[in-house]
Amino acid sequence: MRIKRWGDFAYIKESDDAGKPGFWNISEDDIRDYFQESIDEGYQIEVEFGFVGEIRSWNYKDQKSYYLERFTKKMTSGMNTPAISIVIRADEASINDVSDNDVSDNLKFAYSIISEEADAEIAILDADGDIGGIDGIVAKGGLFYTDTWNENAEEGKMHEVEGHVEFLVKQKQGVKITQKQLAEYYKWGSYETKGDLIFVDYSLEDLADEILARDSSYKDLLINGEGIYDSYWGSDYQPDFNSLFQYYLDKENEVLFVKALIKEIGGIEELVNSIEHSAHDEEELKAMKEEELIQYLLKERFYSTLKEVSTDSEVLSDIRQSYGDWASQAHADANLEEIRSEFDEILDDNFKYEKGTREVEKKSKFNKDENGNWRTYREEETFYLIQFDSEWIEDMGIDDLEGESLTSIFEQYLYNNSKTSYELKPYFSDYGDVDDKAWNKDVKSDLLRFLNK
Repeated sequence: MRIKRWGDFAYIKESDDAGKPGFWNISEDDIRDYFQESIDEGYQIEVEFGFVGEIRSWNYKDQKSYYLERFTKKMTSGMNTPAISIVIRADEASINDVSDNDVSDNLKFAYSIISEEADAEIAILDADGDIGGIDGIVAKGGLFYTDTWNENAEEGKMHEVEGHVEFLVKQKQGVKITQKQLAEYYKWGSYETKGDLIFVDYSLEDLADEILARDSSYKDLLINGEGIYDSYWGSDYQPDFNSLFQYYLDKENEVLFVKALIKEIGGIEELVNSIEHSAHDEEELKAMKEEELIQYLLKERFYSTLKEVSTDSEVLSDIRQSYGDWASQAHADANLEEIRSEFDEILDDNFKYEKGTREVEKKSKFNKDENGNWRTYREEETFYLIQFDSEWIEDMGIDDLEGESLTSIFEQYLYNNSKTSYELKPYFSDYGDVDDKAWNKDVKSDLLRFLNK
């Protein structure tokens, strides 16, 4: 037995949990039960479950826009207020089916019991907006209202509602929706999860194709950095003799170089014979032990004698070439990193993301196996996980969200918000930072190898 009269204000439910949806405190079956008297008298009841949303409205008097709470099927991540839209109709198409019996009390009963059971506040609307409180609603041969909320209204004047009466049921207790729950609610595909967060996964190449202008400068170098080294030549970075000894070679390698030079020339005597002797005592130099001669040459002002005897040294040429190669690569590395940093700055300004590298399998474009299939190879690639933001779906309708892939939603957001034509504008440095310690270690290995031949 179900008792539905406003005056009795009592009801019986078969089960507290029967038919109750996930986020909402009341089921559609119960709602229809509470309106059964109105339904019996020909009124149509439409029930939808969703959330409290907003619509933007323009106030001509104040010349500014403001937002009104309205029902929406759209869920967002973060806090949501569950809502139920209950639309009561006495449309012209069915007006002959609506009786002249007054069922206003039934609407009041339903209003009261739903607000209590759903723990909700209820706004009363028609197609034009708010129409006051429940006490002013009349359901008798149609739907009407009196201006109970308007102090200046003519007392007792009745207005026919525009289109329908809507009970906008707004639950008092909000629910926090995680990004993962949102994806499950809309049945999205093509996304990665980390805890309750969701991400779209892009390789560097694919993401660059999405957000950079098609002919963006440096885009090719961003995707394939190897090409940058074609523009940096070691011969342009070789240091002069004095700079090599004053700034780059460490003390140990200075000594090893002189030892290698002595060996290359053919011994101390041959080295001394190659010196212009006007400023030196030849016999005194020839009488020096190797360590003494090394210190003599290294401590001389501006390394004048050492520079003189090293003019045709292949050992010196190899060291200078080695430093030039390291310096050119360091400069190329620095400018390549600047290109990559510029790309990441674009991402920093627009998204939350995680960046990493991974090994992937790719197909060769030039090499087939004996069966005519393209051979595969393993390669490391840079990838980005772009974290979902509710802004991506702000301007999308519910029909455009259900069953979509998150990547297509993301790309539509980029397109709709003019985020597909960024340009790379890196600030290139004049030089790179050579790892002098590592370079000296490399030089030491070469010099020792030469000395031990």
